[in-house]
Amino acid sequence: MTVNGGEPTSGSVLLNSDGVYSISYSATDLAGNTVSHTASVKIDRVGPSVTMSVTPPVNSRGWHTAPVTVSASGADAGSGFTVCDAPVLLDQDGVNYSVSLSCTDVAGNVAFAQVTGIDIDTTFPVTSVTLAGPAGENGWFTGAVTVTLSAADPTSGILTTDYRIVGSVSQPYTGPFTVSAQGANVVEFFSRNGAGMLEAAKAVSVNIDSVAPNVIALLQPGVNVGGETWYASPPSVTLAATDAASGVPVDGVSFRINGGAAATYPGSLSITSDGVNTLEFWARDRAGNEHRPAPIAVRVDTLPPVTNAFVISGTQGQPGWYRSQVLLALNATDAGTGVAPGATMFRVNGSPPQQ
Repeated sequence: MTVNGGEPTSGSVLLNSDGVYSISYSATDLAGNTVSHTASVKIDRVGPSVTMSVTPPVNSRGWHTAPVTVSASGADAGSGFTVCDAPVLLDQDGVNYSVSLSCTDVAGNVAFAQVTGIDIDTTFPVTSVTLAGPAGENGWFTGAVTVTLSAADPTSGILTTDYRIVGSVSQPYTGPFTVSAQGANVVEFFSRNGAGMLEAAKAVSVNIDSVAPNVIALLQPGVNVGGETWYASPPSVTLAATDAASGVPVDGVSFRINGGAAATYPGSLSITSDGVNTLEFWARDRAGNEHRPAPIAVRVDTLPPVTNAFVISGTQGQPGWYRSQVLLALNATDAGTGVAPGATMFRVNGSPPQQ
């Protein structure tokens, strides 16, 4: 017998190295007949080398932010490579995943390889906001508001949270902060998780109005009587309200005359009752702040004075006649402004008026 064309030998031969061997052997009987044979012996006792790959690669923070595929490839210097395990898809967020895969060579040797420490976070962080302050109406606050942000990420945790009041620059969130500017404020905020994923910015309105509206009553010019203004015809009253922050709604101005029922100011108002009228008026802005100025007196006198003549002295004769000279007196009254001095006049038989 010869191995790979080597020196003939008889008996047994130990093949103890990997490789492919060509064996030639023969036998001769006592009659001198000889038969020859050849055989091939293949030996591969070493498994294939296995290379693991993880795709996509990690980012700068050492995290995968998309589903990960772990696959194996093999190589074998002996019998050759045949097959490896199917790739493994990791599509759930988690930390420190490990995957073990195997490859098999033609000779049937199996080799394993493992990759560990796979961290996956495909979910953006979530930031919520809480507003605390004196509540007004219609989504407004009537004083400074404390803003508290809370961020959560169950896998990689929160790296940073930032915020800005629109109109200013962003800054790191280190704890609750206060918004006190009057008007409609907008706070934007967002967080970045440990995997480096940046949440889309969110916004919340922080509307503050702590100042009551201003309201005034405008009346047409009247007549000054003894330092008081009187109106000889029903005066029109305009109630005008302003508010720089939340504004005054259409139905935000109200009034009451002489203690009567309160009513919404309809846009124009006339006071028709003679005498000294008490006008109360007030305004309420959208935030619920209310301003009530002191009531004003509106004096109206649309009725003329009443003048009466009576006889002081004279001798009466037949009905309707006097038999002597007659002394007459005049008495003028007015329930409103009163009778102006020297304004009571008389005329006798068409003579010129006289006091």
